[in-house]
Amino acid sequence: MKALWIALAVTGLLVLAVLSRSVFALEKPKYALISKAGALEVRTYEPVTVATTPLQGEYRDSTRGGFRVIANYIFGGNGSSQKIAMTAPVLVENPEAPQYAMAFVMPSASVADGLPAPSSDALELKQQQWGTVAVWSFGGWATEERLEKEWTQMRAALQQQDIQADRYDWIAQYSPPSLPPPLRHNEIWVLLDGAG
Repeated sequence: MKALWIALAVTGLLVLAVLSRSVFALEKPKYALISKAGALEVRTYEPVTVATTPLQGEYRDSTRGGFRVIANYIFGGNGSSQKIAMTAPVLVENPEAPQYAMAFVMPSASVADGLPAPSSDALELKQQQWGTVAVWSFGGWATEERLEKEWTQMRAALQQQDIQADRYDWIAQYSPPSLPPPLRHNEIWVLLDGAG
């Protein structure tokens, strides 16, 4: 029985290592780190191109629908039937607004080669310039309840840095749904240079 538990533990660790490695291998937006204080970082991001779709209504349901729209585009549901590599993070604007959006950052190689035209009116390709961003990192699931708790902590950390913010701008989720909560990585972003 002990050998079975050891075998299961080793198998579990191997699966987690493979999942983690695939997450770390995804292309992410480039940035320069300006400062770090605990879970709070200030970064300056380079411009990127995103595939974005509008969302409306309840956070969980609308993000599922938005994910399907953008995933369809990158998996070949576009004007050229071209597959596009997945990147991280998946971004969602603050869902407290009546209308908000989900965005996937497009891989730099695909942008350089020319992105295929969307087949759906629900998807738009656009340049995104976030500029300087305050970033709060946390693990687990990015549920509405968890976001509220993390935002309260982030706002207090921002105030200690003399940064005032009434609301956050983006939620960034880096992990695939299959990754267990202890290994997940999420961020809350506050754009310090204005809207972007």
